[in-house]
Amino acid sequence: MKTFSRIFAVALLAVPAVFATPLLTFTTSGVFSSSGTNVYGAPPKTLTFLGGGGTVDFGELDPSNANFGTFDADVVAGMGFLNLGGTLTLTITQTALPGYWLGGTADFVGTLSGSIGHMASNATVTFAPTSVVIDSVTYSLTHADFLLVPPTTNGGQTTIQGIVSGPSTPTGFTPEPASMALIGIGLAGLGLLARRRTA
Repeated sequence: MKTFSRIFAVALLAVPAVFATPLLTFTTSGVFSSSGTNVYGAPPKTLTFLGGGGTVDFGELDPSNANFGTFDADVVAGMGFLNLGGTLTLTITQTALPGYWLGGTADFVGTLSGSIGHMASNATVTFAPTSVVIDSVTYSLTHADFLLVPPTTNGGQTTIQGIVSGPSTPTGFTPEPASMALIGIGLAGLGLLARRRTA
């Protein structure tokens, strides 16, 4: 009876794991066309793209707000303006979760314009497309145009906000047979326990 009780306890612990909502993990990176790196310009006037990403629990919030990366402007006072041009390719890299979605990458392309000084900026980045899909997960920018702030505003940082949405359980997903067997044992144990109490 002790052996059955142990198996029953393990089965009950397995139930939440089988029906737990999936966690999506993704990262972002950016490359400027002018440099082939994540840094535009050269000291003392630079614009750096810092990658973002994170983990999304679709069971908690779907869609979920996410950080797609940050522009970091660094223009030293008295050194004039950093004039922008070309593009930034913002790449989303999604980690595979077997049974839910595949891994993969997708790109947003942002066109840079305007200029950034130490205390003022009229620089913008305009993205197209504003939404991409990797397997069953959709990544969308909150809007197409982002104004890049100067170093004296928010430390020169402009965050690219996005929304991630996707199915918590994709069509055709079936728990593994071993997990279902544990659930069956757990349910059988509950039935036996109920019979013993009523006997």
